[in-house]
Amino acid sequence: MSRTILVDRLLEFVNPFSPLNLHEVDVLAKLHSVPIRRRWRERIDYEDFDWDVGRIAFFVTRYDLGKKVDPIELESEVSNGSIYGPTIIDGHHRLAAAKIAGSKTIKADFSGRTDVWDYLTGKRKYPPEDL
Repeated sequence: MSRTILVDRLLEFVNPFSPLNLHEVDVLAKLHSVPIRRRWRERIDYEDFDWDVGRIAFFVTRYDLGKKVDPIELESEVSNGSIYGPTIIDGHHRLAAAKIAGSKTIKADFSGRTDVWDYLTGKRKYPPEDL
């Protein structure tokens, strides 16, 4: 079941640009190179960008227009038998776009520790101490 989580809290654990081999500053520069009248209309010419940046541009546009975006998928990171914070299984482009668009929340599916989930949704004020 999808829930709404806080973008800034998820960004404490993950960098959505890193797995895409991108830097946020470079993505912003590429997005702002497109004239405003073309950038925010619903059907943007995404061929102006490489695939990853075009995908982020697509989702930024959807967030800005208030359109539905599928939830991202998260699960707890596991290493040497220990369970840690969230990691993105699917949704790097969507999270990057949410950050660029200034979205405070994003929909997510999460399988993992409930205390981490409670922190991401805002039910818990502080992250679990062992993260």
